[in-house]
Amino acid sequence: MTNVLTRDPIEEDPTTKIRLQGDSAHGHLRSRHTGIRHIGLIVAGSLITGSVVALVLVIGPFGGAQEHVIMGTALLGFALGWTFLAVFSMLLTDQPQRWTAVPAGLAALAGASLLIFAPDANAFNALGWVWPPLLFALAIWMAVQARRHLRSLTRRLMLYPLFGVLALAAVGGGYETIQEQVDRSLSGAPGQLIDVGGHRLYLNGFASTTAPARVGARPQRLPRTVSRSPLTSTRCWIARQSQAPTSWWVTPQVAST
Repeated sequence: MTNVLTRDPIEEDPTTKIRLQGDSAHGHLRSRHTGIRHIGLIVAGSLITGSVVALVLVIGPFGGAQEHVIMGTALLGFALGWTFLAVFSMLLTDQPQRWTAVPAGLAALAGASLLIFAPDANAFNALGWVWPPLLFALAIWMAVQARRHLRSLTRRLMLYPLFGVLALAAVGGGYETIQEQVDRSLSGAPGQLIDVGGHRLYLNGFASTTAPARVGARPQRLPRTVSRSPLTSTRCWIARQSQAPTSWWVTPQVAST
């Protein structure tokens, strides 16, 4: 005769079950709030870091450099900030912002291209027709992505204002390019457009080894910058710059070479 041992099922205490469910819900809610708090700090820290790095590079080691160097280093600094946001949001929060890899990559590509290829005045004029619509479309796309993937107050306090500034910069850049084209078609400046030390200027006139040659308006202050003109092979003092970047007037101060 075989005795079969059986165990009565252990009844769960309703109070214990409710307590366990409450602890689980509380832990999930606390984890969610922690993730939101962390993503806010990461967004703010990344954007501030990128802006500070760009500012330090522009006014520090590359201060007073040519136009393409300043723009390239600034773009690399901004790319670093977007990269921090992408990496740290995936590692430290439950809200990975993978979309930020797109502005990081585009900013790094544009900055490196400016530093490597060193575009001249004509190339910058051509780029003026390209970057405004691209930047405007990128700002709209980033606003849509932030709305979909970011649950934080920094989306409204930092990202949306930043996207608005980028969109306004794109509109302003496009308007300036069109206005310059209209001005050049209506009244072209005399002389030839050349690049001197990263600055675009029109040079028109002649030089003499016995007396200074004056071109354009009379300078209002003492000259500060010395450069060499490829047209006259003489040293020229840059005297005054007008509002338009393509309307430079010079007063050559001739010296024997």
